[in-house]
Amino acid sequence: MPEHLNSNTTKDESGEDKLQEKPVPGFIYGSTIGEMIIRKDGLRTFVVKDGGALSSLQAQHRTDQFCHVPPKDSLAGNVVHFARDYAKFVVTKDLLQQIKTFLHKYLELPETYEDVTALYVLLSWVYEFAPSLPYLRVLGDWGSGKTRFLQVAGGICFRPIFASGAVTPAPIFRILDKYRGTLILDEADFKDSSAWVDMVKILNNGYRPGFPVLRADKENGKWYPRGYQVFGPKLLATRFRFGDEALESRCLTAEMLPLSRPDIPRVLPHSFDDEVHDLRAKLLTFRLSNLLKLKGSEFTNELLEPGLQPRLQEILMPLKALAGTDQYLSTILRSFIKHQQETLYARRRESDEGRVIAAIIQLHEEGMPITAKDISMTINDMDDDADMNARKAGWVTSKLGLKKARVGRVGRRTLIWDEDLIARLAAQNGIAFNPSISQEKSSQTAATTAAASNDTDVSQSEQNNDSKMTVAEI
Repeated sequence: MPEHLNSNTTKDESGEDKLQEKPVPGFIYGSTIGEMIIRKDGLRTFVVKDGGALSSLQAQHRTDQFCHVPPKDSLAGNVVHFARDYAKFVVTKDLLQQIKTFLHKYLELPETYEDVTALYVLLSWVYEFAPSLPYLRVLGDWGSGKTRFLQVAGGICFRPIFASGAVTPAPIFRILDKYRGTLILDEADFKDSSAWVDMVKILNNGYRPGFPVLRADKENGKWYPRGYQVFGPKLLATRFRFGDEALESRCLTAEMLPLSRPDIPRVLPHSFDDEVHDLRAKLLTFRLSNLLKLKGSEFTNELLEPGLQPRLQEILMPLKALAGTDQYLSTILRSFIKHQQETLYARRRESDEGRVIAAIIQLHEEGMPITAKDISMTINDMDDDADMNARKAGWVTSKLGLKKARVGRVGRRTLIWDEDLIARLAAQNGIAFNPSISQEKSSQTAATTAAASNDTDVSQSEQNNDSKMTVAEI
């Protein structure tokens, strides 16, 4: 929706009101939606849909308060790309198949990721209807096809904005705010720490509307705070996974491998650009025909997928809403997102927190004392590559919110076994945990509960075997 403008007008020599011009790449005004195109000869104009069929090309769009006009800066057409024209309407199922055929012609992707990418491209053209968005990310070393993926898939996304890891974040959030398109970011492994901090802000804020990046801009010698809107679809190519767990969980990821199919052209042919513009024209018609309908969509619990973590549920819902009743796409999405969750769980199980939780559960179920030394020894026995010591184990338990107490005359610090908390931590990290087994074993360590509360010798508290909360030495 265009931002509100002052209704001040001036009159030209003929006496007619001259509306203030507002340069925009597209607009939604009531039931009217328009999108800028840049024709092959460089002419910039709007394609407008006002309830019925698409209208003829318009150099401007007048409202009661202002006049929409295409932006004239050099970013449009060079950094931010647009369709050249619109095309005849193509039903969604056929359009998805055409996108998938185009992707398959120039890319070698896992079959499920090919479907996910095709659906994501379609989502990018109507992304404003979604309450949150995932990011499409490919992983791989040089020569694995990451850049080709961005060229091919990114080239047919909505208002693609091509950038590389060499660019600083400052122009990125300004361009995103102005053009509200799809960020195509190559080599997104920012090595400069300050640049990476700013980029994480863009990526962490950009998956949901209403969370702008706040900056202080200098105007006429004074500093003024301003919020830059960075919500929108994003395609990323990196060599490594993100260290930021929240950002990693927002990505739909595939690992790129060296090209093996002989039918894929190693160099993009001259016809590639024409194919891109042909698809952009069809996708533009799709946007103009469907965005206003989709903006009224209700995201109910019927779109939830059983067994998924809340974050993955959130980023999956717009894709499921777009897939609608297509059973094939629904099955593909379900299979893909569950694989994503298992990959996320595998990383968490290999983290210090995951290893500590698994070791605590194992020791508790075996009825063994849960000291920091035993935790570290258990972890190191399970994984030769692990580097865990008692001090680190104690620090991790504090980070996880596991409480400690002083027990007995010796005054040792002990871990208070909170079964509900352990169950939640295990579920978050994909670690197997059977509370019923834990309850059976808890009688072997429950005696220490009384010791924690009465500061008496542990041997005097054996009568409290039925207690749910137990204490183990740490």
